[in-house]
Amino acid sequence: MDILTCERSEGDCPVLIDLHVHTSRYSSCGRATPEQMLAAAIEAGLGGVALTEHNLVFPDTEIAALRREFPQLLIFQGIEITSAEGDDYLLYGLRSAVEHEREDALQRGVPGERLVHRAHELGLAVVLAHPYRYGDQVPAFLEHEPVDGIEVMSSNILNYAHGRAVSLAERLGTWVMIASDGHAPEALGIYALRFGRAPCDERALVRALLKREFSLYVNPDRLSTRNAEIAANREAILRLIDEGLDDATIRKQIPGVSGVILRALREGLDVHRPGSPEQLGALVAFTRAGGNG
Repeated sequence: MDILTCERSEGDCPVLIDLHVHTSRYSSCGRATPEQMLAAAIEAGLGGVALTEHNLVFPDTEIAALRREFPQLLIFQGIEITSAEGDDYLLYGLRSAVEHEREDALQRGVPGERLVHRAHELGLAVVLAHPYRYGDQVPAFLEHEPVDGIEVMSSNILNYAHGRAVSLAERLGTWVMIASDGHAPEALGIYALRFGRAPCDERALVRALLKREFSLYVNPDRLSTRNAEIAANREAILRLIDEGLDDATIRKQIPGVSGVILRALREGLDVHRPGSPEQLGALVAFTRAGGNG
C-alpha cells in the first residue's frame, strides 16, 4: 500500500480534498500541468486532491515525484473511465487493489454495468461523474447495480443538471459528492469534501468514502466569482450564438467559456454553478435523511 504524506497520524488532521482533478499531462482537455494544478490547490486552501485523468491512472513514479515536490498535499491516484455507453465513472482505490493495466474490465469502452460490478468486486469506491451533463438519461442498470456516489456539484454540473443529480442519488440511496472537475487552476477551491480524519493512504480514502465519513464544502466567494464571470459573458455569448458561430469560434473570442456552458445556453438552460445556501440546505437535509452518513 502506498503511504501518502501526512504530518500527523490519521484522525488528527481534518482536511479538504478535491476528488476530481485533471491535468494537461494525461487529459487532453486539461489546461495546466500537474505542478500548476497542485500549487493552485494549496493556494485555494485544499489539503488533498485526487488526480483523475481520463482512462489512465497516474503512474506511480510520477505520483511519487509530485508527492516529494508537494509534501504538504495529500495526492491520490484516481481515474475517470468512459464506458461503452459514454458515461463517466470516477474510481478510487484502484492502485492499492489491482494493477489497472491488467484489468480488462476497467478500461475505456467497457459496458458500464461490467465496469461497476468489477470495481465493486475489487472493493473500489465508484462515483457517477456529472450525470445529466449531456442528456436526459442515466444508465438503467444503476437501479440494480448502483454506484456508491453521485457527483452533484462541479464546474461541469450546472444548475440545470444539479437537481436531477440529487434526485438520482435519493432514488438510488447513494451518497452525494461535490468536486471541482478542475481542468484549470481557477476551478480549484470552489467545491471539496471535508474529512474530519485525513485519509493518509488510498485504502483509508476508500474506507472513508464508503462509510460516508465526510461533509460537503463550498467556498461561497469563489463560487460567486465564477458565476459572476458567467453572467458577465452571457449576453456576448448569446449574441455570437445568434450570429451562427460555432463553439470553437466562440471559445476563441471568449476565452474560458466551457463547452458545457455553450451547449446549455444554446438550449436555454440555467448555466449558473450550484452551491447556493438553499441548495446546500437541501443537501444537508438529504444527508441527515441517510444520504451521507
